[in-house]
Amino acid sequence: MKNDIITFFDNTNDNAKFDEAKKNVFESFAESQGWIDINEVPDDMVWDEISNQNNADWEYFTEHLKKLLKEHYYLITGTNGRWNGPAECGNFIKDYDDFTAFIKHFNNIKIYELNGHLYISGYHHDGHDSYEMKKLTDRGVQYADRHCFAHDKYLHSRIMKCNFYSVLPRLAQEIYGKYYETHHA
Repeated sequence: MKNDIITFFDNTNDNAKFDEAKKNVFESFAESQGWIDINEVPDDMVWDEISNQNNADWEYFTEHLKKLLKEHYYLITGTNGRWNGPAECGNFIKDYDDFTAFIKHFNNIKIYELNGHLYISGYHHDGHDSYEMKKLTDRGVQYADRHCFAHDKYLHSRIMKCNFYSVLPRLAQEIYGKYYETHHA
């Protein structure tokens, strides 16, 4: 099995982006600013470039995610890092507002796919959260509805573990379509 990691968004290590962003700023502004050497690029311009790139990446990802969340229900489960240790958590995601409400406490976030699994890893003042999000099948939606979409660990576990109730979202294929299929076959 291939270990294809597709990163949709990642602002967890912006320091690693610094050198590439500095090069981009230098190439874009050297002539207009009269810079001769890359070391003349002010750090604040580099950080602005990193911020702008993060914002563009987030907008691109969420534009596609919003469309998918209008078409299907999802379930997100995992652990929430707390001051007294990790706690299991989960929630049904019926629209984009549900998704953002679930992750709004993050200072930094990484959203990626590994072999069709959608993972969300986030950092906040109390620690680290780690989630997986799966798409509900029609039977999964009916099962969840029979249980009033309860905020219940047993219900969440049952849905996540049963392929009749949930499936891998394969978000990269949904977002990148034919390009993804031809380059990751």
